[in-house]
Amino acid sequence: MSNVVYIDSEFIEDGTTIEIISLALVRPNKEYLYLANADCDLSRANPWVKENVIPKLGPLPVQPRYTEHARQIVTTASVSPVALPVWCTRQEMRHLVKEFSGENPEFWGYFADYDWVAVCQLFGTMMDLPKGWPFFCMDLKQSLVEARLDRQQPEDSNAHCALQDALWIRQAHQELAELRGTAEFRFLWISGQSRLKPQQGDAE
Repeated sequence: MSNVVYIDSEFIEDGTTIEIISLALVRPNKEYLYLANADCDLSRANPWVKENVIPKLGPLPVQPRYTEHARQIVTTASVSPVALPVWCTRQEMRHLVKEFSGENPEFWGYFADYDWVAVCQLFGTMMDLPKGWPFFCMDLKQSLVEARLDRQQPEDSNAHCALQDALWIRQAHQELAELRGTAEFRFLWISGQSRLKPQQGDAE
């Protein structure tokens, strides 16, 4: 069975660089890693990011710091909308992401191009990625388009929180996998009808 890891990030981008603000990785069993980049210069964020992303990170650190108890953030407990990331440096993020992802991971995101670049750049160039890592990220949006299914991430109070978004990706991907083998899916695909529209509480 593939070692699937669902990813989402929030970032600052200016058309030239992508600087990661926060990153969430979620396993199929809902274990997760939720980090924020204490090395990120948040003053570079545009007004939209300052309004919609940064307030969801909780108290900001006074200075970059390491955490000796980072494993405490890996949990199978139910996740509330107020779950907050652990702040750590890019060096610590790199170590924790590699450890959490395990061997030969298969990464899944949603509109994942920028997320994947941000993750890869934690390690340097693409050639510096850990051994066994793919050079690409699977994209749920592309799978939904190919399957002629219509599901969009709901714009609610949980939106633009990397952890809640990664949990939504996990849920939508698992629902798609379950649906693919059914007669209903074959009918919908042949008829061009759509399914998997957002429901209230999808990201919970």
